[in-house]
Amino acid sequence: GVVLKNAIKQSPSEYLQQKIWSRLGMRQNAKWLIDDSGMELAFGTLNVTARDYARFGLLYQNGGKWQGEQIIPSQWVKDSVTPDAPHLEPGVNPGSSSRFGYGYQWWIPVGAEPGQFMARGIYGQYVYVDQVNDVVIATNGADRQFRNAGVNEENVRIFRLIAESLAPAEPEPAP
Repeated sequence: GVVLKNAIKQSPSEYLQQKIWSRLGMRQNAKWLIDDSGMELAFGTLNVTARDYARFGLLYQNGGKWQGEQIIPSQWVKDSVTPDAPHLEPGVNPGSSSRFGYGYQWWIPVGAEPGQFMARGIYGQYVYVDQVNDVVIATNGADRQFRNAGVNEENVRIFRLIAESLAPAEPEPAP
């Protein structure tokens, strides 16, 4: 956040508003928590409504496009949801404390197909994107148990069940 602010002479929230938020028609301003000096904590702590999280998820589901306009370069979207080092791959990994894979602020659940990824935040915020089944799920929460073993995995299991239940049915073969 500090580097961004010094480079573009705008706060991260002003830049987000100009480059993405206003172009997606977000209903509320996004807000980061700030430190004692008034600097936005851009590494996380983004406060957004569930509806606006869902819109952001749709942007990623569509490869960075919104209503026909490329808002985020498609290669950036692809790179951001693709682990780029062995310790960032999903699964049991001696180089990582998480079983989830990781990109640029996006997590890849164990067993995910390409195009299935999520953002997750403290206390139960999720943006689950399933390009395979054409589903985005956004949640806000106040789950004080979010760090407990198995909580993230159970949430992903639920998201997958929802996405699969909403997926278009396969056409039956002709007799």
